[in-house]
Amino acid sequence: MIELTAVTAGYGGEDKLHDIHLRLRDGEIHTIVGPNGCGKSTLLKVLCGLLSPSAGRVLVEGRPVGSYTPRELARRVAYLPQGRDIPSITVGRLVLHGRFPYLSYPRHYREEDRAAAREAMTRTGVLGYAETPMASLSGGERQKVYIAMALAQGTPVILLDEPTTYLDIGHQLELMRLVQGLTAEGKTVVLVLHDLDLALRFSDRVTVMQQGRIVAGGRPAEVAAGGQLEAVFGVHIGHTDDDGIRHYYFE
Repeated sequence: MIELTAVTAGYGGEDKLHDIHLRLRDGEIHTIVGPNGCGKSTLLKVLCGLLSPSAGRVLVEGRPVGSYTPRELARRVAYLPQGRDIPSITVGRLVLHGRFPYLSYPRHYREEDRAAAREAMTRTGVLGYAETPMASLSGGERQKVYIAMALAQGTPVILLDEPTTYLDIGHQLELMRLVQGLTAEGKTVVLVLHDLDLALRFSDRVTVMQQGRIVAGGRPAEVAAGGQLEAVFGVHIGHTDDDGIRHYYFE
């Protein structure tokens, strides 16, 4: 479990997050939504220890995040940022990078590392690309490979910043079902999403941000009905129910 209490954080002396209180429960999909520039990606960096708060407290499994070594924290929290360079290596080699927290230098991959990478590639549908250079893949294919790398890290918490970028609607749904499967195994997955329908349909909890603050949070139906999403995004939210599945639309 990760818990933030009264967290303020930013860059170069300018705060981007203000008085953040957030508790991430084990085995849940927790999605963060909000307008561009509201602090969603900054919040993920605080959660994974890449950005230290200027005020407040961040606990990971009951310990202050700063008390972990980078390797210890990387065995507990995997983080996939939104923007990434395209390395000049094969898919299989990149996915194996997820195993770095478990290796000493010089890195010699063990069979358990290769098995974890194979499983991650199988779950994300990229095992057939294992020997393919990353530069040869489409944007959507590369995105699935990066997600496989995060899965190979084998952490109880996974943070994904805009993981549906470059994915068509079919692969977006496939990814969200994969995330549901991970939480069914007890993992905690924190997403930043712009697609409100995906966020409301698949999340266990949704947090709404605006100008660096949390303005609403809770179960998706509660958040959708509370009015804050409509106020933040300037849209009207409606829904339809089809065979027990709620679909949201916006106008």
